[in-house]
Amino acid sequence: MKNGFKYHKQRYLCKSCGKQFVFCQKIDNQELYTDYVFGKQTLKQLSIKYKITIRTVQRKLSNIGSTRVISSSKKVIVLMDATYWGKDFGVVVFKDFRTKKILWRKYIFRKETLSDYQEGIDWLLVNDFKIEAIVCDGLRGMFQLFSQYRVQMCQFHQVSIVKRYLTQRPELEASIELLNILKQLCHTDKERFVALFEQWIDKWSFLIIYFFCCKYMKYKHLTAVLSTLLTIKPD
Repeated sequence: MKNGFKYHKQRYLCKSCGKQFVFCQKIDNQELYTDYVFGKQTLKQLSIKYKITIRTVQRKLSNIGSTRVISSSKKVIVLMDATYWGKDFGVVVFKDFRTKKILWRKYIFRKETLSDYQEGIDWLLVNDFKIEAIVCDGLRGMFQLFSQYRVQMCQFHQVSIVKRYLTQRPELEASIELLNILKQLCHTDKERFVALFEQWIDKWSFLIIYFFCCKYMKYKHLTAVLSTLLTIKPD
């Protein structure tokens, strides 16, 4: 006899032994993946459609593993990043800057690690891709791991890191000028940006020396910004 629902599934009760059970229909992981990627359905929509929990949907997508796409263009500038749905479920994606094609992707059931990016790069090399440069989010250790390539932190992450220290409304005149220079990062070339930054350093050199030498805690954010910009310059 019917005995209510559990996780969108009909539950039954055996009158003879008193045990409860649910009829389980086997789910095709590839069909689930197709609905998710190409059908653009959310985790909740998939959960209702296949009558399973959201956690199970995440696990099944994660078990699909990485997806590789063979491209005829072998010289690539790799854009790599990870995005998440919730705290622990996400996907690591490699995209070619020129062709805008996805080269490699991998679903993860945890936070991204350097080994995930290394796995993708290894696959590209095995399939004869020529990596001309890498653009990444600046995950700790990324620059050292791929030091044999030209590596640049993406400009969006550069701007985000600096704004984290300066805030949207800085009070110091030097910080205000630096924020205005930063806003030109995505709209100018390397030579122009570096020239503006060096002019700013010359103008405020006395302040910079004071902050770096005295470690004045009130303006510690400005020294952090300088450390970031002096380390990372746009190509």
